[in-house]
Amino acid sequence: MNTALSAAGKRPVQKLTLRNGALSGVFAESLIMYLEMISEERGMSGLRIEIVPEKARFRCICGTEYESDNFLSACPSCNGYEREIVAGKECRLESIEVDDE
Repeated sequence: MNTALSAAGKRPVQKLTLRNGALSGVFAESLIMYLEMISEERGMSGLRIEIVPEKARFRCICGTEYESDNFLSACPSCNGYEREIVAGKECRLESIEVDDE
């Protein structure tokens, strides 16, 4: 919320869009609830919050890169589990919409 307010300056924040990775450990519903509470406390009632889910991306030891919604999926090429996580652990603020009037 601090990042959004700082970036907006004196302009009212209308909407926040966050990208939430499947392996981030962040529950979208909880995040929305807390952001709504904070926005109300800061006088920003009516703030719209959008959470965009992002699949996890893995690189298997066999060289295959693949996406999945969970950590327990095997490589589609070799059925192995020896891989590294390439993406999907992040939860980040993607965009801020402000009122320019």
